[in-house]
Amino acid sequence: MATCKAPNCHQSAKNAGLCWAHYDRIRKHGSYDLPAKKSLFVQFAESVEVDEPDKCWLWTGNTLKTGLGYGRVNSNRKSYLAHRLSYEFLVGEIPQGMLVLHHCDNAKCVNPHHLYAGNHQNNAVDRATRKPNSFAAGEKAGASKLTEEQVISIRQDDRSCYALAKQYGVSPGLISMVKNRKVWKHLGA
Repeated sequence: MATCKAPNCHQSAKNAGLCWAHYDRIRKHGSYDLPAKKSLFVQFAESVEVDEPDKCWLWTGNTLKTGLGYGRVNSNRKSYLAHRLSYEFLVGEIPQGMLVLHHCDNAKCVNPHHLYAGNHQNNAVDRATRKPNSFAAGEKAGASKLTEEQVISIRQDDRSCYALAKQYGVSPGLISMVKNRKVWKHLGA
């Protein structure tokens, strides 16, 4: 069996006279060699869009899967939040146990002038001040699988969680949490 034609490679050739690893590198990068790794700062800087120094600097790279828009940088098998990196790179070290909060209330913003170190209480007060009643409950919560009418009906129904789960197309665990008022607490029924 033929071996890979890449220098110093003794793997068996699979495609175009190359092993899979070298074939893939040629296809993706145009070279047998692995591309040089970018520093964390370079990865961060490549994903920031700055229009004006005083306005929000928008994160254009990957974001957390929570749907909240917080930027994320992956490096060396570790994930970093973009706004925290911005603070560390451009302001200084984040005090231990502190969060990095936004004055502008824009999760995609990484402008260091819009960021400040604070704790959970600062964050809660900030949110309550800027967005009173901002906690979505019931049908207003994006991931809601039931309606208020269905929740009231479930709480009044004596059938098993399994039977109700089958009827409403949800898990028995969710039915149990509805019946025991662990979720949908705002409904009095």
